[in-house]
Amino acid sequence: MTAVPLGVPEVPARPIAARRVSRRIHVGPVAVGGGAPVPPGAVDEQDGVAPGEPAVTVS
Repeated sequence: MTAVPLGVPEVPARPIAARRVSRRIHVGPVAVGGGAPVPPGAVDEQDGVAPGEPAVTVS
């Protein structure tokens, strides 16, 4: 089977912007940005709230 042109122009792919270089800073003893690793407790703990529990309770 042969493709038939329908006259619809092809949409060009959007260029992806280059990532900007970040600067490493310290928030207390924790390094943030500039390729610093994510500390283990940063994702799963929020001020004593156990993982899986809501961080805020609305009464």
